[in-house]
Parts: sequence; structure tokens; C-alpha cells
Amino acid sequence: MIMSLPCSPVSLRSFALILVLGFGLAGCANRAPKAPPDPIRPLQKIALLPTLNPETLYRGRSGPNGTAVVPIQPMSPGAALATIGFGLLAFAILDSKEKEASRLAAAVAAVGFDPGARLDERLKQRLEDEGLVVELIDATTARRVREAGDFRSLAEQAEAVLEINLGEVGYYDAGGSRGYSPMLGLSASLTTTATNNDPEYWSFYADWRSRDKDTRWFQTPSAMNRANTAAISANAAEARADLEATLDRIIERLVQDVKRRASAQPRV
Repeated sequence: MIMSLPCSPVSLRSFALILVLGFGLAGCANRAPKAPPDPIRPLQKIALLPTLNPETLYRGRSGPNGTAVVPIQPMSPGAALATIGFGLLAFAILDSKEKEASRLAAAVAAVGFDPGARLDERLKQRLEDEGLVVELIDATTARRVREAGDFRSLAEQAEAVLEINLGEVGYYDAGGSRGYSPMLGLSASLTTTATNNDPEYWSFYADWRSRDKDTRWFQTPSAMNRANTAAISANAAEARADLEATLDRIIERLVQDVKRRASAQPRV
């Protein structure tokens, strides 16, 4: 005698679910397991990719106190004002007031701080001071490997690739009597080129606030704050020196992280 299956909507859905789960489990069973990571080995040679300009990566991101972050290439105040609508201002931080945003854009452009060039040069030198061999990759090769999303083609040149992405750079309204605070953020990754190891990632940030438990967060001295946008442009040389000093603090911490990984020490 042939028994018929119940044909209610509930039973049909249950039967279909069983089939789906069955096929899913079969697929998982047939999928090759991920290879375990290779043992962590010391690193001696590192390829440093040129620092990315954050213009396209961070346009429109929200910053502290609701500010909008619009990083850019350094330019004259006049050129900065002329191109403000296109998001091409060098590290300009725009707040909700359009007129104040224009003044701030001009002020920070007048500072003339170029974090990318300083970072590449100083980071390379500091890593070499620590005994590592560092090769700064040319822009064409860097663009190619970034677009491919694969650093293995650099295996003959280095054991790992160090990549830096700049984030927020400039000033923002810290509120109240604090005036305008410098801000500087970047992220870094270190990826091996010939071994099966997960990349290491680090994020760094600096402004007037403190975060004691985060060793990659740097509080800037209150003396670095500026009362208003006019004070930023009127003291452009000092403002530039403040941003350079803040970047140097971050570089020193990054050097510690890279050195620790190069020595094959456990992650922190």
C-alpha cells in the first residue's frame, strides 16, 4: 500500500526547509576547509606603499560633534575657497554653518600641512633605524597591487607590505571654550606576501580628548587648540608644527607595532 504525504501548506514548507538544510549541509561537507595559518615568522624586508590620499575614501564622513570630514590636497586659501563645493580641500573640516566652513577651509589650507609625504619619509627612516629593510614602492606598482587586492606579486621584493590610509586631518570645532582642536586619524595594515597569515590592522587617532586605555589614541595638548579660524591662519607655521608633531607621535607608536610583528611577537 502506498502512503500519501500530507499536502498542507505547513507540511510542504517544512519539507522544503528540510531539503534546503540538507543541500546546505551537503555543501558545507564538500567545501574544502580553510588552511590553518602558517607559523608566525620574523620579518626583515617590508614594502611600504605610498600613503593614500583620503579624499575619495572619507568624503562626507561624520566627524566629532557632527562635523563633516572632507580631506584634500594642500592648496592656497584662494584655491581652497574656489573648489570647496567639490570636496577637494586639503584636510578641510566642514561644520554645519556654511560661512564658517568656508573660513575654516581657508584657514587649514593656509597651514600647508602635507601629511602623506612626511609620513612616508619619516616612517621609512624610523623603521630602518630599527634595523628593518624598507622599500618605498613606486606609485604605478602600488596602484596595480591595490586594484588587484593581492600583494603576493611583491613577494620577491619584501616579506610583508605596509599600507597606510589617512583619515581625518585638520581642525574641528571642539565646542565651548575649547575652540578648534587639531585632529589626525589614520589606519595601517601589515600583510605578509608569501605566507598564509592574517594581516594585522591598527588604527590611530588624535585630538583634544583622552582615552587612557587606548594606547593608539593621542590627546593633543590644550595649547594646540585655536580660539577661532582666524587664529589658525594667523599662526599657520605653529599650526603646521603642531600637526607635524602629532603625526610624529603616531608614527612612533606605529613603529612599535610593526617592530613587534617583525620580531614575531604575539599580537596586542
